[in-house]
Amino acid sequence: MFEQYNEKARRAIFFARYEASQFGTLYIESEHLLLALIREDPNLRKELLKAGASLESVRKQIERERPPQQKVSTSVDMPLSEESKQVLIYASEEASASDQQVIDPGHLVLGLLRVTGCLAATLLGQLGIQYDAFREILKASANEPSSPAGGPRSLKQRSAELSGWPWLEDKEPAAASLRAAVAALTNLLGRAQDLMDKSDRYGEYKLRRKPWSRKEAVGHLIDWATAHHDWFARALLEPQLTMSAYPSEDRVIAQQFRQLSWQNLVELWAWLNALLVHLLILLPEEKVN
Repeated sequence: MFEQYNEKARRAIFFARYEASQFGTLYIESEHLLLALIREDPNLRKELLKAGASLESVRKQIERERPPQQKVSTSVDMPLSEESKQVLIYASEEASASDQQVIDPGHLVLGLLRVTGCLAATLLGQLGIQYDAFREILKASANEPSSPAGGPRSLKQRSAELSGWPWLEDKEPAAASLRAAVAALTNLLGRAQDLMDKSDRYGEYKLRRKPWSRKEAVGHLIDWATAHHDWFARALLEPQLTMSAYPSEDRVIAQQFRQLSWQNLVELWAWLNALLVHLLILLPEEKVN
């Protein structure tokens, strides 16, 4: 279904599924797509910033309109609502109209804006983001050079784009930012059902019970991502996904993650997760079902 979607657009769908589970709904609604697209589309984030809004302020507005219910497990099947299906249809039309073979997050934003009456379009309209104006923004963005005038993008800039999570410089991130990133990674790994079930229990135990510093906890997630990379890379060559043992508990302490800066830790984690997303997209469905 998502063969035409680029990596960031596919991630938006994954993030939307996670948002739906956090709101306790049975369907992926337009507002869940909106929250995911704020993460993945830089033009949308820029327009929100101009309007004095952010991901969290939009989330709070959605929570006022649609109070969250009891969370739903990410292992539960989460289909698209009729409105969300229409968003995807419109996104495909937008890509075709612009003579593009690939659907990106910007096309999905235009799709949202065309579903008049849905909560996402209403919220965007209240912030002054309209279909015609945003379409022109995308056209202008497509004509911009890939690198800024000052030279090639830095590793920090590219990491921020790939991860979809706020760049944290060399400061300790807020607990909420880490939780959101962990949850997003868990959701991406949800395509491998057995892996997700085991990872949820394993990750919860490790992060809650072990006397690690927060840098060591992120270091554990780096080890975790490295193990998953090995599994998925081998699965590209072998008949089936084979899950080997997790890294040993003592490895976290031995690697002395405390000595690394937050910038190094988050950058490494972001790039490993970007590689995991790439490998998941390459894996045939039959290998992870």
